[in-house]
Amino acid sequence: MFAAGIDSNHRRLMRFEPRFKIRAFSVCCLLLAAFCFPRPAAAQVNPQQGRSQSVIKPVYFVSLEMLHRGRYKQAIKGFQQAGRNAIRFGSQRWIDSICYYTMLGETFYRTGQLDEARNNFESALNIYLQNSDWMLRMKFPPQITPNNHPPRSPTWARSRRKFILGNFPEVFSIVRGGPKLVKGNGKSGIGNVQKLQSLHATEVVRCTALAIRRYTELYGPLAEYNPLLEKVQSALVKRQTSPNHWSQVWIDFPLGVAQAALGKKEIASATLQRSLVVNGKLDHPLTGAALLELGRLNLNESRYDQATNFFQAAALSAAYYKQQLVTQEAFKLAFVAHAASGRGGFPPNFADALIWAKRNNLDEMYVSLLVRTAEGFANAGNTKEADATLNRVQPILRRNKTAGSRIGAEANYVAFVIAMIRGDVNAAGRFLADAMQFEKFGSVRLFHVLLVDRAYLQGSIRDRIAMQLFAKVLGEPTAGVWRHEPLEAWSQLLIPQFVPMEHWFNAALKREKPLEAMQIVDRLHRARFYDTQSLGGRLLNLRWVMQANTSALPQTASLQRQEFLTAFPRFGELDRKTQTIRDQIKQNPLLSEDTRVSKKQDKQLKDSLKLAREMEKMLLRMVVRREPIEMVFPPLQKSEDIQSRLRDGEAILMLHVATQAHYGFLMTKENQRAWRIDSPDDVQNDLKSLLRAMGHHEANSAIKLSDIAANRWQQPARKLIQSLTKGAKIDLGKNITDLTIVPDHFYWYVPFEVLPVSQNESTLLSETRIRYSPTLGLSEGDGRGRKQSGDWAIVQGQLYPGEDTKLAERVTSEVSKLVPKSNVVGQSFKTHGHTFVSLLDGLLVWDDLDNGSQSPLYLAPLQVDRGKEGSTIQDWLVIPWHSPDVIVLPGFHTPAENALKKMKIKGINRVGDELFLTSMGLLGAGSRTLLLSRWRTGGRMAADLLKEFIQELPNTSAADAWQRAIQIVDQTPVDHDSEPRVQADPEGPDVTGGHPFFWSGFLLIDPGDPVIGAKKEPPQDLAFPNAAEDGE
Repeated sequence: MFAAGIDSNHRRLMRFEPRFKIRAFSVCCLLLAAFCFPRPAAAQVNPQQGRSQSVIKPVYFVSLEMLHRGRYKQAIKGFQQAGRNAIRFGSQRWIDSICYYTMLGETFYRTGQLDEARNNFESALNIYLQNSDWMLRMKFPPQITPNNHPPRSPTWARSRRKFILGNFPEVFSIVRGGPKLVKGNGKSGIGNVQKLQSLHATEVVRCTALAIRRYTELYGPLAEYNPLLEKVQSALVKRQTSPNHWSQVWIDFPLGVAQAALGKKEIASATLQRSLVVNGKLDHPLTGAALLELGRLNLNESRYDQATNFFQAAALSAAYYKQQLVTQEAFKLAFVAHAASGRGGFPPNFADALIWAKRNNLDEMYVSLLVRTAEGFANAGNTKEADATLNRVQPILRRNKTAGSRIGAEANYVAFVIAMIRGDVNAAGRFLADAMQFEKFGSVRLFHVLLVDRAYLQGSIRDRIAMQLFAKVLGEPTAGVWRHEPLEAWSQLLIPQFVPMEHWFNAALKREKPLEAMQIVDRLHRARFYDTQSLGGRLLNLRWVMQANTSALPQTASLQRQEFLTAFPRFGELDRKTQTIRDQIKQNPLLSEDTRVSKKQDKQLKDSLKLAREMEKMLLRMVVRREPIEMVFPPLQKSEDIQSRLRDGEAILMLHVATQAHYGFLMTKENQRAWRIDSPDDVQNDLKSLLRAMGHHEANSAIKLSDIAANRWQQPARKLIQSLTKGAKIDLGKNITDLTIVPDHFYWYVPFEVLPVSQNESTLLSETRIRYSPTLGLSEGDGRGRKQSGDWAIVQGQLYPGEDTKLAERVTSEVSKLVPKSNVVGQSFKTHGHTFVSLLDGLLVWDDLDNGSQSPLYLAPLQVDRGKEGSTIQDWLVIPWHSPDVIVLPGFHTPAENALKKMKIKGINRVGDELFLTSMGLLGAGSRTLLLSRWRTGGRMAADLLKEFIQELPNTSAADAWQRAIQIVDQTPVDHDSEPRVQADPEGPDVTGGHPFFWSGFLLIDPGDPVIGAKKEPPQDLAFPNAAEDGE
């Protein structure tokens, strides 16, 4: 995989084209070369070899000029032409091809064609290995003298480093020879013919080092397992040049780069330091490139002051020797180091360097400097100057047709930053989308993912190594990436890698690592949610960092909050003002009937909303800073840590639907088990049978009393648990008192509560408390704890068509007695919904929640404000950040209500997302406990269930409260006149609320934190039916 021979693939890699296609271009190039690149002076070449030619073709240097000017298409054609005319010995290329391959790779790198770039760099390194002794053929002068007539200093020439320029010729002589057919005196034979030619040796060394660095950069973590780099280092260590000669520095330079590539940072630093000068004092043409690498080493270690000094020195030294690409990169990285150090403004010399680059027609450098300058102005809040600076970039990109290149993507990224700081979210979105269009194929970080994934699928790396590499390339962007490569960080965040993540999951299963597999599934769930969020979840998590209770935040997030408040003190002032207003509002009932109080509250709510909008606008400035933001929601925890915190009797059941198979996982305090679900089709069919047997045919269909009494649901429930756990060797009812279920796909619709377990086949709910969680990390609490009292709102609507309005009034009345600070919300509600619910600790919506075909995040939970600003779950995710601690939604819809006949719903990308995304959205807005319905039952039984649940909440855990509520209604007789979905049956038997139709549709989502003093043992004597009572 790693060392394909160049002879077999160089034509493909170089994309050689028929000669006639670029004949006109060749003529133009050669004419320009005649003026730009004079023939070597006679003193530099053996006079007897007057007919010798330069080894590196003139068209190559013209192509370099095209690259400096940002004209990539012309550069690619020129490098390809030079490659076609390269020197060969039979099928083997010589050292001139190192330059052709490297610079072709560099141009592909800049245009985002990373596979082509990698292949060309690889070919360059393979050619080096075949000719690693080339410097022994050089006719170097024995000594280098100081340059007594140095070129004019650049206008921006400032450096703390003292230096003396060495006087180096542009070309040196090299002996080239090889086997050749020789004819003479009527005879012929093979002879070793040698001749002397001029060579731009500096260029060969520079390109060798560049090929090493870029090749390493493109391989990323996989480079450690690539033998080519080790071979290159071994060849360089042989130091194949004249001993004790100044040319040793041209061995040290690429050797230091190779050592850095292999992670030998300290050794690399020492080697690169040795390479800086010849004769202990003189700079040489590659001093700037070596200083650049030393700057990189310091940048990667966050030594920003040292890095900046190295980059400034590199830019100047390279400029003296006309190494424009080095100068350009040095300025770019100097800005990165300066910005990462926390300093405002720009590194020294930036403004003068801009003028210098423009004067010398260095379009690519000029654009690069403009882009950094615009970002610097933006970071300082000067968006007017930033816009004006960036506007100078676009005409150049259009002229050179490079808007779709790496520098074009960087310009779009800065335009995004400017628009965000200005508060123009729509324009920012367009610019970011344009940048991501390039990043989809041009991101180096995502290319790492591609290479690791490819290596795993091809079997080039073992599963153990694959898991380590997947963890590196699929993890969150690090702090270093955010500070040094923010565009790469954004691409990691915004471009999902679901397929490689699934391959990572497969590798964990193959290695029989169920805990690791569960953690990878959790990452998948997290990524799916982030894919629905603005800026890939970064903005949401910034709200958590700035607004969540500190008890819910890790220490890193708390520190980030302090850093942001220091940089943006106005945010803290606004937050304090908002809190003061909220406290004033809560001094009276939230929906007061007193006209004077109501008017005052209305003004206060409007003032609070105005402050919240200003705070939200400030978040836009914060979120684009080159700083990491802790991704606290949903939390990502190691499975081993979650397992270690489980108590005796607690377990987690996780389901995952992969592309090729479905899987189950069971984790307890001491053990874990994974199994492949034998037949997902059987599970789904059994689930459909169970739902139909429970009375679900259509959303509003009725069930007869005689059907309730028959308990026909028990047989399909038995089949369902058997098909679900076949071969798993588990018993969910054995030694488990608290079970958390993390569903996926259609498993969200499984009423696990009714499944029979243990030998006596009692229902699962009679053996254990059950709660659900959308992710593994949310299965445990974050330290906030549940509030014991506070303001509640009860939305009084109609849960079911034709429902008696008196029922809603009864629910409102009874819940109001349980919650003293309750507020009734009716159809006359006119308050801004989001601002209102942010003041609540509890919310019960007795209303039908039909979301139509929209995304679940655009559901309006209050319903009475549907279609208005601030009504949707997505609206609740912004400041004022705080949704009610407890939310009860008995009118929620899922495909379970029609036995999965309409499982694929419009507006839903993945089966089960109406529950997954709704719960993630509400939890992401700050809620902790949710009670959602898979199907609506309506009626008195539902009212009694919810009333008992709310009554029990202050005294026990949510799971315990819900179980006790079901226990109470279990013995309550069913009055068909009070149940809109129960069909009157005069001759039918008397039945109670023990039938799962009434209670198993509810799904409790809760982190499981018990209330202090709550009892953990399960309720006794639940009268749920078991298999022995099967009425069939």
